[in-house]
Amino acid sequence: MKLLASGASYLLALAAQMSGYIDQGIAVFLAVLGTIMLIVSAAGYARRFNSRRLSEGKFGLHAWHFFVVGSFGTALMLLITMGAAGLIIWNGQGIGGAVDNSKKATQDEGPLQFFYNTTLEGGPLSGRNVYSMRFHGTNASQREVRLVSAAIRSALKGTEISLEIIAEREILEIGAINLIPPGAPIELIAKFNPPEGLTEQDFLSTWARFNLVIRDDTKEYRLPFNEASIQAFFPGMVGPHVTKKVVGGN
Repeated sequence: MKLLASGASYLLALAAQMSGYIDQGIAVFLAVLGTIMLIVSAAGYARRFNSRRLSEGKFGLHAWHFFVVGSFGTALMLLITMGAAGLIIWNGQGIGGAVDNSKKATQDEGPLQFFYNTTLEGGPLSGRNVYSMRFHGTNASQREVRLVSAAIRSALKGTEISLEIIAEREILEIGAINLIPPGAPIELIAKFNPPEGLTEQDFLSTWARFNLVIRDDTKEYRLPFNEASIQAFFPGMVGPHVTKKVVGGN
């Protein structure tokens, strides 16, 4: 149980670090997992404590003790969930969806590397227009890198949108940041027709297929995205899906 408690403490500390680092979704998962491990550890300690008390001829634990502990654990889990949602909204992400294919998008080595774990603000899952999409990467090299430009280009219409970047909890233009230090995470944002956003149909008609095009001070990166990359955000609207028969058809 001591090992379990130590592991829970480590997960909670790691979650606190990641909440402001790369992926808040992972941070929430680690926080919830750490909390569950703490509750299991506490339950094991309570069982041993109860056995010892009974063996000494003293009063053991009663049902109301467990009820109090369980209520506290439930309240703690709810507090973590509400706090995570508030943090995401405070950072400007909105309550949208995320896709993590866990696959490196850049085919060759850096200095920058980008991934297919995108985050969408809005869309059918939230019942709102599509407002923005976020792209994640890192400086995988051992030197500072100057980010020159970043944009997404529609493979359907040729439309281009310049991306902005997160720096010190602010959304800035690419030219407003310093060199990217080694190991630093990168979060880029594409905004669609602010502040109104795009309807699902307008978004898909232009951005169902696009390329993420990034330049640093050494090379250009061109990362293709297609319907498979975004179909989780638009269930039944892109990619293979079950359809209904036409009335009167075969």
